[in-house]
Parts: sequence; structure tokens; C-alpha cells
Amino acid sequence: MKIDPNKIFNSALGILIIPLMSLLLNLTTYSIALEITILACLFGYAISKAVFRIIEPYMLITSTAVIFIHAILYYLTSVKNIPVYYQPIVFEIIFVIYSGLVVLMEGKFKKLALNKGPKQTEKNVIIAQYLDEYYYVLHIYLNVIICHLLCVLIYKLLPSYYHNYKLNDIIYLYSLPILIFLVIAFEYIRILMLQRRINAEQWLPVINEKGSVIGKIAKTVSFSSGNKYMHPVIRIVLLYKGMFFLRERPDYYLIDPGKVDYPFEEYTLYEQKLQMGIDDLIEKRGGVKGLPTKFAFRYVFKNEITNRLIYLYISQIPDEKKIETIKETGGGKLWTSKQIEENLEKGIFSNLFEKEYEILKSTILMVEKYSLRL
Repeated sequence: MKIDPNKIFNSALGILIIPLMSLLLNLTTYSIALEITILACLFGYAISKAVFRIIEPYMLITSTAVIFIHAILYYLTSVKNIPVYYQPIVFEIIFVIYSGLVVLMEGKFKKLALNKGPKQTEKNVIIAQYLDEYYYVLHIYLNVIICHLLCVLIYKLLPSYYHNYKLNDIIYLYSLPILIFLVIAFEYIRILMLQRRINAEQWLPVINEKGSVIGKIAKTVSFSSGNKYMHPVIRIVLLYKGMFFLRERPDYYLIDPGKVDYPFEEYTLYEQKLQMGIDDLIEKRGGVKGLPTKFAFRYVFKNEITNRLIYLYISQIPDEKKIETIKETGGGKLWTSKQIEENLEKGIFSNLFEKEYEILKSTILMVEKYSLRL
């Protein structure tokens, strides 16, 4: 089985160069340790880009910035006079300050990384996903390192008879690398569990207002993101002699559950053609084949919880008995135009239906009435 590197990439690995630098300081001179660490940074960056195809390894960039800040302080200030034994603590303090500023600038940083605007492109969608993962891991590391610094402070304040060389080594040298490895292990477990969910996940196309596909995203991730991403949605109107067949929307619908609407509505899946989506919707949910449909119009619907490009189709039912054979029509009934207009804006119908009805009554319904007169 071919493994997709992007699926197993663990952004938490990017911080490993900090304990590497701390380890090298205890084995060689500062300049040699810095040179080796910089080479490790460049190697890690190249691997991230070439093998894992990461747009930007943000955690590695953060760790590299911490290394360079430490180097500047080491050569220009009295930081060099701090014993090597305590240099890892200096790295932690720099990391906390630098990461704290990055967290505070999260909104502006994301806007800058996303080409200074909210316009959705395939690259921007991918960058947004990597940034979300980066900030998730950064928050974990920030909390872990702050807790470790507090433990160091408490240990330092303890009476001297509690101190010994073995405990000093654990507190100053070994505890943080162990915590880092635990975070990395936690991330691997989380990624594996997430991967299992993704394998069973439905993927939705991310589109622009023209209907062009610019990326894809897991359905559950998109739903938890509110109206951040636009997706195509198919809706099918069932008409019989100018009357609408309507029923209550199921409770699991994202918007307007329980309100009266058409029986057929569904997201188009990634790489699924519109006609395939229509056939799948009618056959799997309706339990019928060959139900004729005709494209009516499309429009953008956006509120605080969803963002959709809706494709509305019309299905003219020639025989009322045909409706009874459609599974999704249970509990529904035929509504005349007069009945619908008497109940508009009373909270009975879905917002989608009321918006579409205003267009339909001046187009499709007029044609329907005219044909019936003939």
C-alpha cells in the first residue's frame, strides 16, 4: 500500500532541533553546535518540502527562529556567561516569549500567509489547514514548556538539601526532551486516529462562486468551521400539476431542521459530477430510477453556519401515484401556490424554499400554468 507522506506528517517534529542544540552544547563548542544545528534545520526544511511536500514547516521555522535569537543573545550579551548546564532553560524562555508573540499575532499572521485576503484558492485552503495544525501544536508546546519552567522555578526555590546531581540532570537536561517526545508521540497517535476517521470520512469539494473546484475538505471539518468554505448542494423540486410536494426537513439537517421543504437535498461529494449526485440522491434516498430532472438555476446561500452554491433542479411528476413510490416523500403532501403564499414568512418553510419560491413562481410556475390552460 502506497503511503501518502502528507497524511503521516507530524508537525510536532519541528521542535526537535532545540533539544538537539542543547545536547550539542554539552558535547562541543557553541559555534560547532550552532553550525550542526543550522545544517539540521536546512536538512529538515529540505525534507519537509521535497518528501512531505509541506508548503511551509511552520514549527521548524519557529524552532529555527528560537535558535537564531539565542545565538544573537549568546554573542552580544552576557548569556554566554550562563553555565552550559542551564542553557536549555534559556532556550525555553526564548521559545515562550517568541511563541507567545506568534500566538498573539495569529489573526494577522494567517491573513498574511493567505495572500493578504479572504479569497479562496486551492493553495489558500491547504495553507489554512497547515496553519490550524501548527497553532494547535504550538499551543500544546507552549503550555508544556511553561509548566516545565514553573517546575524548574519551584525546584530552584526548594531548600538545598533536596537538590542532588541526579535530580538536577532530570530537571534541567532530561525532563523537557522527554516531554517533547511525549508530545510527538501524542501527535502521532492523534494523527493515526484522525486518519482512521478520514478514511471513513466524506470529502466535499471547496468551490468559489463560479462553481470551480479549488480544493477539498472533510465534511465534519467543514461543518465545524461554520461558513468558511463554500460547497455545492443539489436541491430537487417535485412538481405535480403546478403543486409542490413538500415535507418536514429531517432533524439532522444543518439548517432549518423541522421546517417544510423539498424532500431532496444533498451535498455533492468531491470529484462527483452534478448528474452523478442527482442520480445518487434519487436512487439511494428516493428508491427510484429514471426520475426526470431539469436544471432551473443556481445561487449562493450563506449565513452564519453554512456557505453553499445551490443547484436547483425541477422534476415534473406525471402521475400522483409516482410520488407514493418515492421513499423520501413519507409524511409529506402536495401544496398549491395559494396555500404556500398564505404561509410564507410565518416560520413554516425553510429560508431556502422561500427564497427559491419567489423565483419559481415567476418562471417555472407561470410556464406550468400556461401549459395546463392549453
